[in-house]
Amino acid sequence: MKNYSKKIITSVLTLVIMVVALGTGVFAWFTMNTKTEATNLTGSAEAGDGGFYISDDGITWDNFVSLSDINPKGSVGQTMEPLTDLTTTDGKVLIKRGGTNDFGKGYFEFNLYFITGSTYKYIYLVGLEIDSDETSWSAEKAVSDGDRSVVAGDTMKSKLANAIRVSLVDANSQTAEAKIFENPADTPNFESSGTTKTLHNTTGFADAQSNFAALYYEAIHGETLIVPGARGDTVIGEDGVVNEFIVEATDEDNEPIETFTHEAAITVRVWIEGWDQEAFNAILGGEVTINFKFEVKDILPTP
Repeated sequence: MKNYSKKIITSVLTLVIMVVALGTGVFAWFTMNTKTEATNLTGSAEAGDGGFYISDDGITWDNFVSLSDINPKGSVGQTMEPLTDLTTTDGKVLIKRGGTNDFGKGYFEFNLYFITGSTYKYIYLVGLEIDSDETSWSAEKAVSDGDRSVVAGDTMKSKLANAIRVSLVDANSQTAEAKIFENPADTPNFESSGTTKTLHNTTGFADAQSNFAALYYEAIHGETLIVPGARGDTVIGEDGVVNEFIVEATDEDNEPIETFTHEAAITVRVWIEGWDQEAFNAILGGEVTINFKFEVKDILPTP
């Protein structure tokens, strides 16, 4: 195992996604767009002195970048496009359930640019935290799946963050593979206290711990769902630890700052995974906070 003790001061990126409900209505898996609207996204990126610099446009470089002007894809002027239920096979093209084309709206997408030296040029995502407020709604149907059991009128609780996915990919490569990240499973993943039922996070789509969400959808709509298998998403580690290589900065003829001779860019996408077990649409409001931590190292990971 290689020793990764040599590293540059970290860079931290924080995003806050504000969400508000469009009204009350029937619980329905995969129909987040009828319930939840993203109103703005704010945050910052910060790099330590002497380490590396970050930019949101690849032109102006500093150790701090504001992300307050990022709006959901599809937004026009002051009209914010609502976040919607999407999925993907590669973390790059996002589609509606059953669709074949890029949906083009209802998610966040932006680029981050990095400049580094010639030795410390390998950019890693070393930390990622995704969290949100807990919200609640009233169950419309009685559904039971192992330990998860509700009856009509029960209060159901969950977090939108449990259905959020984040992908990162080299923005300058047509063939680079995106890496998709999700929150780890909670233990226990379901709690029952009288008529209040709290649905904590599972992982993947049809997690072995529960198929509750698909059964609930079928009970309401009378439609049988074929839940896909694992996609290979990376589950975030304890305390937000990730340690995933993302991109290598390459040599540039016209360095923007003396001694910072290498550049890289990544595309970041944030969406609600419509196939997730926690993709409930009865979100009454709150915030989703996403914290990224990057480091620049002098060595590639061992294959």
